[in-house]
Amino acid sequence: KEIMNWNGLELPDKNVYFKDETDSVIIYHADCREILPLIPNKSIDLVLTSPPFNAGMEYEKESWSSINAYHQFLKDVFKDCVDKLSLGAWLIFELSDMHVSPEHPHARDGQKEQFNMATTAVLICSIMEQIYYKGEAIWYRGRWTNNFAKRMECAPGSPALLVQHSKVQFFRKQGGREGAYQYPRLEIALKTKWCRSVWEDIQPEYNPEHPAVMPELMVSGIIQCWSVPS
Repeated sequence: KEIMNWNGLELPDKNVYFKDETDSVIIYHADCREILPLIPNKSIDLVLTSPPFNAGMEYEKESWSSINAYHQFLKDVFKDCVDKLSLGAWLIFELSDMHVSPEHPHARDGQKEQFNMATTAVLICSIMEQIYYKGEAIWYRGRWTNNFAKRMECAPGSPALLVQHSKVQFFRKQGGREGAYQYPRLEIALKTKWCRSVWEDIQPEYNPEHPAVMPELMVSGIIQCWSVPS
């Protein structure tokens, strides 16, 4: 295994997609199941992710044979994420419980009955021994803005719900700080926007093959508010 020293951490030297000249940013483009085991434990200040929804996307086809297999995949990845977190650091993920049915107008050709219902509850229970569950925010996206918009319209008389929100789940790893949170005072604009339980009218980024891409605005806000300060 080829290892490089990056800001005092021994990191893998393969699958590096981007690394800036000042060594302040490094981006890997790879399967997280291959990269996460190579990152030192207790070395990450914030994990922010949006795992696969098991919603019948092209990149998900044939990935899991059952809802139990899908849940096990998420449990394995999230255990790795928790191991990598520094003490007192945050794990934040965006996920939406959903049911994709062949008769719904948004179904693809050859769509099978597919769902990930209760996924968030399963994940919460699976990692509670190492981490505190701190609550959730509702990301209200409004109408879809990409090519999914037409497929997500409910047909006349359809009992299906048009899902317009995701759940953003917040966890904090045990230990690391005594007493009050040792975080810098946030600017009022940041606190007003992100330190509340409903995030409104933050539109997903455009991607014709993804139902709701987390926008840069949302990523930036979460990083500023929940990264453990050095």
